[in-house]
Amino acid sequence: MHNPYNIGCRIVNIGQYIAPSRKHAKVMKYVSPQEFERFKTIELGFDDVESSALTRSSYRANKIIRKADINIC
Repeated sequence: MHNPYNIGCRIVNIGQYIAPSRKHAKVMKYVSPQEFERFKTIELGFDDVESSALTRSSYRANKIIRKADINIC
């Protein structure tokens, strides 16, 4: 997670890929709930880290934007 932070990323969402069908890319690894919790505790200076199996890019977006004090036009 150092690379995104080093180029200015301040909000990170980490989720589990779930193949929508057998024709799509296979899941390479299932991440445990404990691993997702550990990702939240890595101290790199991110304004917000959302991490769970069901987290998606828009997950709790309003809360994150307000917390990070981001202006969106």
